[in-house]
Amino acid sequence: MAHWMKQWESASWNASVQDWISRVLEAYDVAQAGPLERVSHGLGAIVFSVPTEAGPLYFKTAAPTRTHEAELVSRIAPHSKGLVPQPLAVELDEGWMLSPGLGVTLATQTVPRDPVGWRRVFGEAAALQTSLSAAADELAEGGMPGFLPSAAPDYLDTALLRHAQLPAGSPLHISGEDAELLSQGLATVEDATRRLAAVPVPFTLQQGTLDPEQILVPESARASHLFIGWADARWSHPFGLIGEAVQRLCEVHGVEPTQEPVRSMLLAYLEPFSDAAPVAELVELLGPASLVAQAQRHEALMELLLLADPEDQAKHAPEALRLLAGALATPGRASRRSARAGSRGSARQGLRTQASAPPSAGRRRAR
Repeated sequence: MAHWMKQWESASWNASVQDWISRVLEAYDVAQAGPLERVSHGLGAIVFSVPTEAGPLYFKTAAPTRTHEAELVSRIAPHSKGLVPQPLAVELDEGWMLSPGLGVTLATQTVPRDPVGWRRVFGEAAALQTSLSAAADELAEGGMPGFLPSAAPDYLDTALLRHAQLPAGSPLHISGEDAELLSQGLATVEDATRRLAAVPVPFTLQQGTLDPEQILVPESARASHLFIGWADARWSHPFGLIGEAVQRLCEVHGVEPTQEPVRSMLLAYLEPFSDAAPVAELVELLGPASLVAQAQRHEALMELLLLADPEDQAKHAPEALRLLAGALATPGRASRRSARAGSRGSARQGLRTQASAPPSAGRRRAR
């Protein structure tokens, strides 16, 4: 268990959290109605529900590499047009945040096929991203990390070398042969960054992925969804947000992205960006942005894993290696690699492990 997760288990830390919450509630003249209840406890964060006479509240703190989330959310909310809940209080030194309870997540809903609801989610996500684009200076003061598309090729080149140089027994190790194979995808990533740079879509705070666990469903049909969970967010190209959601919805409905109902969802998302280019041109950027987004998410996850214990590394290594392979693959190559991994039941998504890596592992070939 990571050292920060052990701290979250300690009686002294829990007492400190309760003391802070009590002082916040006293300032709001609200009484706590029961003990804290753990909602989630993972490598990235811990969340408690706080029962009060005014309704449930939620306390959250993130892992040490992500404690900027509390301040970042407090700066995002005023620029979000009501799409991000404003925390009731934050403790900047600790990275603690107390927020109102404003509904259940989209992941709890029993109607994942609802195209109307998802069309609203896509449109509201785009509205949020365009709103945050104008708040770069304010968000930067809150510790906003960046992952610009132009940085993706060098980041991935370095990431390959880092994975290959890890001890052979590490769950995050890849062989020199696999690193060399994956490095062939760097040319595809470089082309993707050039294509993204050619169209002036404004950068924004990109949440990582459009995850149903990070979307709160409004109680009223006329109210907007709310977007939570900003620890992995990076200042980057906006379009990387929707790649996995589109893929998941295509599988649910058994259609291609160009077919209904997914086509309407994509149009709802892209229309707010049409000042930059016609929607037909913007559609062509979704693939390149997806590669960059997977590199971004790999960077955010590895930031945690390199500080974690071997047990936690083993648990999350399949996701880290999946993101690495996905960022470096053309769609066809990625599909074949995933198919091979599935047929073998491999936790490494088709990446073979060898005892050592040659010195050239992860370095770009001359082109």
